[in-house]
Amino acid sequence: MQYCIKHFNERRFTGLWQRYTFAQAMAGDIRKAVDTFASDLEQSEQFLTISVHDAPDEFRFFMGKGHPDGEVILPEGNYLSAVPYDEPWQTYVDIERLDLNPRELFGGRREADSLPVKVEVFQKTDGYRMTEIQIPICCNVVN
Repeated sequence: MQYCIKHFNERRFTGLWQRYTFAQAMAGDIRKAVDTFASDLEQSEQFLTISVHDAPDEFRFFMGKGHPDGEVILPEGNYLSAVPYDEPWQTYVDIERLDLNPRELFGGRREADSLPVKVEVFQKTDGYRMTEIQIPICCNVVN
């Protein structure tokens, strides 16, 4: 896995928050929602999703795109940035092996998931493809 630490200034997004159970996610409900969202975007437009794990069996999920007046704010700070494998779940397995101190944003809690907030960046193509995974972290040290 290729990764580095990136510092981002505050970023703002407009979009939609929804709540899903893990059963719904496994059944493909998120994939369908992202497919619909991406179908309305222009070719090569960038968008992102944010997963916030705030409960043991469910999580909040945001789909949106950058906007200077956006109501959803990713705060300034350091983020682990990883180029995802073809199977993103394997990227998360490798990220969890790192000695990270993830930030608990948007109500995400480490008690609910070892990576309480996950940001996935996508590029609209003929369909869309994930280009980056970002994990907000409290410091810039990764072992």
